[in-house]
This record gives sequence, structure tokens and C-alpha cells, in this order.
Amino acid sequence: MWVSRTTGKQYHVTVEGNVFRAEWLNIPGEWAAQGAFIRTECKRQGKKWVGTSLSYMPWSSQKGTEPKIKNWCHLETKFEVDSITGESISGRGESVTKFDAGKCKILQSGLADFKWSPDR
Repeated sequence: MWVSRTTGKQYHVTVEGNVFRAEWLNIPGEWAAQGAFIRTECKRQGKKWVGTSLSYMPWSSQKGTEPKIKNWCHLETKFEVDSITGESISGRGESVTKFDAGKCKILQSGLADFKWSPDR
């Protein structure tokens, strides 16, 4: 099991051949009851793994003075792993900076570095 240093999310990680997989484990109870998940799969490309994270989570957004919209959304975001050692997993994931919760649509995103450590 691995834990994100920035979010505190715990992940079960497997690497089989040229495939890296991670699944979010410590989902809040009320979210888990609604079926929330984050599942990542990447394939080896040269020295790194490149792929996507599929997620189903609650999102909210507000446009100007319009009321806040809350919605459960399925998303697919970019994910890549640069390094896997016994002490860390690091890379970049697509970070959503602007989101339309009513349409479940990413309006603006960028790549954010991550680092996971073994959860001991």
C-alpha cells in the first residue's frame, strides 16, 4: 500500500510486466456508499508509464452569482509515472483547475507532480 504525500489518499499498487495499476483505498464512507473510486492504469513507454485515471467522485462548481452545482461525475484524466523504487513512486497527474459540475466537464487543467511513499 502507498500513500500520497499531498492528498493522504492510500493506493493499492501493482506492477505486472509493462502495466502499472493503482486503486484508491481509503475512500470516505459516505462516498464509498455512493460508489466513488479512482482507478489508474498505465503502460510502460520507454522509462516511464503513461496512461489514465478513471474516477467517479462528487464535484461542485459555481459560476459568478449562480448557485453552486453539486454532481457525481465520471472523469478520465492523464497520469504518468516517472519512477518506482522501494521508497517512492513519483510522476505527474492531470490536475483539474476549472470544472463544470453540471456537465461533468473539465474546463481547465494542468499537470501536477505527485510523490507516493510506502504506507507503513
